[in-house]
Amino acid sequence: MVIFHAQRHAASLDPAGFAEIALVNNTDAEGVLLDLTRPAVVRLDVSDVCGAPVRSETARLEPGPQWLAVPPSGLCLIRPA
Repeated sequence: MVIFHAQRHAASLDPAGFAEIALVNNTDAEGVLLDLTRPAVVRLDVSDVCGAPVRSETARLEPGPQWLAVPPSGLCLIRPA
């Protein structure tokens, strides 16, 4: 689990070997900044502060810094696709 407490601070992640990664956006920003060490094709399940689904999609995440839309106080579950 990764909890973001500050905007514009990237979390360095290696998506290989995890069955699930939970990202919690504990800021008032509309997303979080990831810095991936390798590419990954993943399933993203995003929910809002109340747990209501916002979106579900399959995405290819590339290495390096990237912005991922997650509502303030929301959750994003990342799973292998």
